[in-house]
Amino acid sequence: VIDLASDQFDPVLKVVGPGLDEPLEDDDSGAAGGGSRLRFQFPETGAYKVIAKGFDSTNHGEFTLKAAPAAAPPEAFDWTKPAAVAFLSSVKLEEPALHPDASVNSELAETAAKGPEGFPVRGWTLPQCEGRVRVSVESNDFDTVLIVLPPDGGQPLVNDDDEDDPFNSDSALKFSCCATGSHRIFVSGFSPSERGRFSITVKRVEK
Repeated sequence: VIDLASDQFDPVLKVVGPGLDEPLEDDDSGAAGGGSRLRFQFPETGAYKVIAKGFDSTNHGEFTLKAAPAAAPPEAFDWTKPAAVAFLSSVKLEEPALHPDASVNSELAETAAKGPEGFPVRGWTLPQCEGRVRVSVESNDFDTVLIVLPPDGGQPLVNDDDEDDPFNSDSALKFSCCATGSHRIFVSGFSPSERGRFSITVKRVEK
């Protein structure tokens, strides 16, 4: 975990180095939204450059920069448990339904359905379709969890770390659509306290 804070300007934190296809950058994820914070795992062994800068060219002043080992992350909730599957099957789904090559903006709020251990959940139908799709969830507010319940009532697909997301806070799943039934798509958070806005996107993929 790397923290950058200043009482004199709006600090922006940036990290570049081996294994990072694009720089990691943050503006307002620090304490009380006033500093910058990056929490990540080094993808490769090597030298990384940590850059402290202002939000714009007028920002100057003193700052504090510190890095510390991150505590081990908590284990994700097991959405494949029978009680969790039964809950997901009972959740009232949002309208309109999801469709391939479309995106929906929504929010995980206090009004969301509460699942086992108080996890908030929003859900949608993905109607009958053919071919493979990639469903992804992105949020700047919380660590997302994506759950897909197949139409045959089988084991849910679950993801909380999109491999294309360097911050590991977004989620994504690829699966084959069903021509004879509808999938149920759910968004939750990594912890029961997670709240915030997010976008969910469905795209057709070749494989």
